Amino acid sequence: MLSGCTSDIVGDDSVAVAERFAAQGYPVVGTETAGFKGSSYYGHEIVIKSIIEQFIGSVEPKVQRGLVNVFAVVPFQDPFWRGDLEEIKRVLTGIGLEVNILFGNGSAGISEWANIPNAQFNLLISPSTGIDIVKLLQEKYDTPYLQYPLLPVGAKETSQFLRDVSVFAGLSPIRTERFIKEEEKRFYDYFISVSDFIGEYWNNLPVDFYTVGDSIYAPGISAFLVDELGLTPKKIYLTDELKPEWQQIITESLSARDRKLVTALTFENDGGRIEADIRQSADKAKRSIILGSSWEKFLALDIGSLYAYLSLPLDETVILNDTYTGYNGGLHLMSEIYSAVFKRKTATSRSIF
Repeated sequence: MLSGCTSDIVGDDSVAVAERFAAQGYPVVGTETAGFKGSSYYGHEIVIKSIIEQFIGSVEPKVQRGLVNVFAVVPFQDPFWRGDLEEIKRVLTGIGLEVNILFGNGSAGISEWANIPNAQFNLLISPSTGIDIVKLLQEKYDTPYLQYPLLPVGAKETSQFLRDVSVFAGLSPIRTERFIKEEEKRFYDYFISVSDFIGEYWNNLPVDFYTVGDSIYAPGISAFLVDELGLTPKKIYLTDELKPEWQQIITESLSARDRKLVTALTFENDGGRIEADIRQSADKAKRSIILGSSWEKFLALDIGSLYAYLSLPLDETVILNDTYTGYNGGLHLMSEIYSAVFKRKTATSRSIF
């Protein structure tokens, strides 16, 4: 049971109401989530912590080796969250883990949440949101956690992600490497197949990019664009409120991939300032692609750049189980970037900007 601004302002005790139903055996949790108390990321964390405290409670863990709880993208705040969580579960299952994904189509629902204390470890795929959750679980149930601060996108990062998780979980390296080999072969088969398109339309393709998104999503996307597609980052705008220690985690993670990513990194949640900053280089943006929301789409159209969707709000697309995460997500992102060429109606195999 979540409260809104009106009920919190007038002092309605929605938590007490939830407690009365919980006392009768119903799986009901109450928490105060008025919008003026914080962002969607803050609300996501306090709801999960309330479920842990009120629904799961103080129980004695029965640790199941190979069981992992995953905390990653924020549902609905990430427009691709359903597909992202499905892909994360798929690749983790592929190396031999049993996965409590907790949200989305791949979740078993209440039974998964009740099983949280029994996990061998918790996996946080985020540099920011979710840290307090895994620390609470460590304190409450003595469950260790692994934080992977960059969303794995594409073959290179996803393979490294799986190797790190495999080592932490004590899994068989033989099985892990076999799965990685199969996935990489498939990924690069598709990757190579687009070479004819690149050769035909290279004059239309972007050479650099801007990303506008949150700290969970934009850094991993940007690393993929640099490491695997060879694009140059012009600016990476992170739009959520970040503590100094979270900013440091992001900076160190990107620095370990490519120093160009750190140079392009900007912590900015003012959309007007982001637009003005991009417009300053509008005359140089003809070979750029802007990955962001519908606001950035209109900006891209105005200054003659390409665009692809990355973050909310979105005004002209329906997303079901699309993903930019993992091996499948990297392929989908590559498809979106190259398809952006045809949104520019004048693009042909012989056209130049």
